[in-house]
Amino acid sequence: MEIKADEYVVKAIEYATKGEDIENVVLGKLNKPIWFHPKPLTNEAISYTSAIDKVIGWDDAKQTLENDIKIGYGAMGFRSIYVWTTTLVIFVIQCSDLTWIDSAPRNPIDGEPFIYGG
Repeated sequence: MEIKADEYVVKAIEYATKGEDIENVVLGKLNKPIWFHPKPLTNEAISYTSAIDKVIGWDDAKQTLENDIKIGYGAMGFRSIYVWTTTLVIFVIQCSDLTWIDSAPRNPIDGEPFIYGG
């Protein structure tokens, strides 16, 4: 599954879970300068930057991601991310200036593997 629409990262991740609960999240650094944010960062959002590169819960991650840039065409403009559900690992992909959220099985399964990127 891939999402290539102009949806916010939070909505795209929640869609990619296929209805499963999110267990844990690791957020990377934002890949644009702080001045490039589409809306100003609040003090509350800035306080969550201390959780970068650490395992956190979905509620904490959402508060940071809600300040991030939309997915779609163009240079990568949001965080690298790992999201774990019971059966999936969700992450960011960028290929040829197209950025989207995708997933892979959390554990080994039978089936044809997909080539990510392109």
